[in-house]
Amino acid sequence: MLAPERQKKIVQLLREAGTVYVSDLSQRFDVSEETIRRDLDRLEREGVAHRIHGGAISFEHTRIEPSYRAKLHLNTEQKQTIAAEAAKMVEEGDTVILDMSTTTVFLAKELRRKRDITVVTNFPLVINEFADASNVTVVSTGGTLNRPGFCLVGHETEEFVRGLHVDKTFLSTKAISVEHGLTEGDLANIAVKKLMIAAAKQVILLADSSKFGSVAFAQLAPLSAIDVIVTDDRISPEQVTEIEELGIKVIVAGT
Repeated sequence: MLAPERQKKIVQLLREAGTVYVSDLSQRFDVSEETIRRDLDRLEREGVAHRIHGGAISFEHTRIEPSYRAKLHLNTEQKQTIAAEAAKMVEEGDTVILDMSTTTVFLAKELRRKRDITVVTNFPLVINEFADASNVTVVSTGGTLNRPGFCLVGHETEEFVRGLHVDKTFLSTKAISVEHGLTEGDLANIAVKKLMIAAAKQVILLADSSKFGSVAFAQLAPLSAIDVIVTDDRISPEQVTEIEELGIKVIVAGT
């Protein structure tokens, strides 16, 4: 069995059980424990798993968040497609919030071509995308750097966002379900994201299809707080119908 196929099967086991162990995987796949350790190290770099002594745990079963570097390389094709669709919703003269998510980095790349828009963000990677885009006004929220997510959070950030009134907020979240709404793994981000939702006339959730049907550590908001969801074509028709029945518009990018 080739390494990519074995790693794919390990991911499936992680999603089912939440935890896997080196010794068990070595026997299951008939390879050395060192080979399995390399597999798990790779999955951690990709943001799929968190290494523990003797094995790994799934990020889907813990509040531990993968680093922003790892997230940038996850589902990139879907994120690009979602970002291109979301950019169509931004009009000349709009003031928009882009939250801390790797999908909004892809959206920022698309918005560089827009004119006379103002972008507010707490994510330095988004700011960087507009470094030479003189047609876009960029406003940083300020605040304290949350290193795992490389975003600005805390009292100063919250006070700044609390005073805003914008046209649109584009945000993401770790997990989405009809029953539990939007859930996050990092508590430090939740307070800021809630205020970003409250500040906007229209709230657009950018979410690749892998996030639907799962639940993370703590609730960010009910689905009713969202006006539009932009996702990719791997979402099931049943999931789209279930969400639209709640009165939320779902845009499937690339279709």
